[in-house]
Amino acid sequence: MPVAWLHTDQHGGRVPYYDQNLALLAQHRNGGKVEKINTRTNEVLELVVPPAGT
Repeated sequence: MPVAWLHTDQHGGRVPYYDQNLALLAQHRNGGKVEKINTRTNEVLELVVPPAGT
């Protein structure tokens, strides 16, 4: 199953990343949320919570 990490910032901008660490870095810099999605169906598989202390 092809997956990506979708970062949605506080203004509603959405950017898919194929590396979870890059998505979490974008979230750290810009706020918002990161979701792991199936790229074929756009189904949200999980809400990714950043590690504590970041």
